[in-house]
Amino acid sequence: MKLLSQTRLFVANAKWFTFDDLLSMECEMAVFQKHTFTEEDVKKFINLWIAGNNQNLMHLRLEGFKLAPNWEHILEGIGYGVWDENLKRRPRKYNVHYIYRMEEIDCKNGIDFERKIDGKIGTVMYQSNHIDFFVWQDLKD
Repeated sequence: MKLLSQTRLFVANAKWFTFDDLLSMECEMAVFQKHTFTEEDVKKFINLWIAGNNQNLMHLRLEGFKLAPNWEHILEGIGYGVWDENLKRRPRKYNVHYIYRMEEIDCKNGIDFERKIDGKIGTVMYQSNHIDFFVWQDLKD
């Protein structure tokens, strides 16, 4: 499907979008509203990203989670950490570049994990009514 190979994807009514679609997309940035994804899908997505899936992804936003997710369940079996200013593993803020503006997102409360195949850091966090997943690019060791 050509839609899944777009660089940027915004779907206002994503009820038809399946988990398999999520895994096969080649987008750098994707935002889904009115989707049917669950915490279990978020857990599977993170595990598959760590295993090497969605290599082009830089930012995924799933809007519509009314309650904070059960991170203990989602991150079960995953080695993860939290942002620490002293470690300088990744910046505190993530800049999302839209076509006509930029959004700076404070990821201080994000949960970090590393993809072993390339060392990239992924961060997941909940704010307001959405789950954001970020991939940090070009981090210096």
